[in-house]
Amino acid sequence: MNSDGQSVDLSTENGESFSITTLNLLNKDSWETLNESADLFFKSLKLGRVRGVVSIVDFPNSGSKDDSEYIQLIQELINRDIMVTISIGETVGINMAGMIGPDFFQRAGDGIAEFCNFIGILPVLYIGSTIDKSDILDFYNGLAQHAAVEKINLPIAAISPSRYEGQIESPGAVFTMEDGPAKTVDLIDAHIHDKRLGIQWCDRCGGRFSPFS
Repeated sequence: MNSDGQSVDLSTENGESFSITTLNLLNKDSWETLNESADLFFKSLKLGRVRGVVSIVDFPNSGSKDDSEYIQLIQELINRDIMVTISIGETVGINMAGMIGPDFFQRAGDGIAEFCNFIGILPVLYIGSTIDKSDILDFYNGLAQHAAVEKINLPIAAISPSRYEGQIESPGAVFTMEDGPAKTVDLIDAHIHDKRLGIQWCDRCGGRFSPFS
């Protein structure tokens, strides 16, 4: 990938489109943008335009599966309107970014594309190791307060190598890739669905995101 990045066009269901570069995948400012837009994100999450959030947590040299399986997993998650954050090692993150071509995000779901279009981020955010864990927990605490529920009840989850499953600090359920990306996505999708219904939020119920409502 060259220094100018690759241009990505995302389209929403009403025909609108916008362009963004894949360099933003490794731009930690995108996390700050999401954090600053937490109120808008909550509206989109509650409405179901963004159905949930999955954090991919890996460790450098952890012996995890090939990056291509993670790429397949990420693509299917955003296709189902599930936002992805990545907090794995810098080298792995760069490798992933290099594998993401201009057409990768065209398969993002209409709802998540609409929200990301509005605040100007990609549906996959690279957090890395420089973002303080307390800031991430504060973000989820804020969502839980808005929803008037405990963090554990939010439609969020994490993915980690099985050897680290019990060590992950996650406000949501922790999944592994032992069953492969397709099965893992189905399990996460069902988890997100159940969590949404558990706090009386509709799931896959349509509607449009409006920052002014």
